[in-house]
Amino acid sequence: MTNRFPSIYDDETVYSWFCRYLVNSGIWREHEIAKELFVNSTNVISKLFIGNINKDTENNIEKVISIENLLKHHTMFYVYTGYCSNDYANEFLYNLKTDCYKTELNIRRPRSENRQLKYCPMCIIEDRKKYGEAYWHNIHQIRMLPICPIHKCKLHNSEIRYIGYGRVREKLSPLEMMNLNFDVEYNTNEMLDKIVEYAIDRYYKQDIKDIGIDYLSIRKENWGLRSNIISFYKRYWY
Repeated sequence: MTNRFPSIYDDETVYSWFCRYLVNSGIWREHEIAKELFVNSTNVISKLFIGNINKDTENNIEKVISIENLLKHHTMFYVYTGYCSNDYANEFLYNLKTDCYKTELNIRRPRSENRQLKYCPMCIIEDRKKYGEAYWHNIHQIRMLPICPIHKCKLHNSEIRYIGYGRVREKLSPLEMMNLNFDVEYNTNEMLDKIVEYAIDRYYKQDIKDIGIDYLSIRKENWGLRSNIISFYKRYWY
């Protein structure tokens, strides 16, 4: 690994960051990507965390951002720890830092295996003005989040699918190289706005279905919101 990782943008996913690094380095083929970033030739970029990166990659990352901050702010870390104790969150972070690949494998699979990376057309416009390019936002990838919490417009699904534990199936795909839909449809459902605001405040801390909605039922201040969440998201679960 001879090239340096670029600066990572606000709320940028690790997948997006790796894509920009690899494109700038002229690395496209799957076996070249695996050799450049990962321990094994069969490893692929993960949507959830950082994958089975090799020591050279880890050292190169540390020149730009600490592994801990990368995991905390550019992966789904808070999605899986928000409703947990600090002790559990710290243990989970330690496990991700020491053996991210094995830790990812121990995470329960989503009920639906085929999912797509999402984007907000308004964020793309603003990112291009600010940075000169667009990128995949971490917060847009939270499961079941239908609108951008910043612009309150509906998120678009991309052509990039991932399966199982967040493994991206398609070839290397920076957001700037995608066929994008710039139609903007603003949300008019006030209840959805409230649910999204609550979810983002807790950063969905975990997928609400997987952590168990019953957890919310024991918190009196969440009783009303609990029923609204169940009613709104039933069509996604069943």
